[in-house]
Amino acid sequence: MSSARISSEDESDKYTNILRIYKMVDVPVISFPTQKNIKEFSQIFRIPYNIPKLPTMKLNISPLRFVVQIAFLIFAVNAAQSSVSIQNNVLIISPDATTAGTVTQGLLGYGIPYTILTVPQGGATLPALNNSDGSGNFNLFVVQGMVSYNYGSDSSPSWSSALTTAQWKTLYDYQTMYAVRMIHQNVYPGTAFGTDALGGCCNPGEDQTVTLDASVAAARFPTAGLKSPTVNLTGLWHYPATITDTSGNTVPFLTLGGNADFAAGSYVGVINNFTGREQMVFHTSFGTWSPVSQYLNHAWIHWGLRGMFNGYRRVLLGTQSKSKVLGFAKHDY
Repeated sequence: MSSARISSEDESDKYTNILRIYKMVDVPVISFPTQKNIKEFSQIFRIPYNIPKLPTMKLNISPLRFVVQIAFLIFAVNAAQSSVSIQNNVLIISPDATTAGTVTQGLLGYGIPYTILTVPQGGATLPALNNSDGSGNFNLFVVQGMVSYNYGSDSSPSWSSALTTAQWKTLYDYQTMYAVRMIHQNVYPGTAFGTDALGGCCNPGEDQTVTLDASVAAARFPTAGLKSPTVNLTGLWHYPATITDTSGNTVPFLTLGGNADFAAGSYVGVINNFTGREQMVFHTSFGTWSPVSQYLNHAWIHWGLRGMFNGYRRVLLGTQSKSKVLGFAKHDY
């Protein structure tokens, strides 16, 4: 717990500071703090409490309500004194710039700034995530395919991420510290996502439908304004998955229909919340040519940035009419 930054010059100032904090608590039935209350406040805010003894008074408030009031007070003080700034800048971690295009296409549509980190098989150095003043440089992480490569052979493959365990921990720690979310695209199901793969789909000539869960969309990313039609994942390789995390921290939001190889009811998209670290996971590839990818871009952009971003979206509609089509000799435009 971080302590409130309250300056004091002498014992009387310390006492005044404690009283000032105490009066911020909106509990009308407390008219004056007792010696015991002063000591408790001093310990919470790490202010020495060797002040003159006060007369004992009855605290006419339930212990539960008192604790709740204190919790709100601590939150307010810490929020006011420990606020930090985060740049409006999305970090895209991708194997190459071409693959990153499936992400930048959606961000450019909103005018959202981004930085691309390409990670080859030999690895790469992470950019500075934060600064000496405590400010953060990125408000969203988008990772494609876990930047994984085959470090084995075709006959004996061994796939793993080009980012080291320490680098993943650095990203995760930043997420937790700054409440920044992460998007995973085109990743194989596994315990890291609370899912398990049923296989891969689809070969040429095969297809599978996907439906966005309307209730999850309304609750988790309402600003996207998406409807929930059933659409085809034509041309997008994906991994139908089941949910293995039974803790309630994994919520599916993209449900697959059935085909000749897979029964209906598996999933290709989930949202995880692991001890406060949040990530949206797509077990499907994306493509700049794919209408479904453009549709799903709105979902992860609005969820990842909580519907708040310093950008804009401009849609141009060009119309053309001819008298031959309309059946009139003249038109006024």
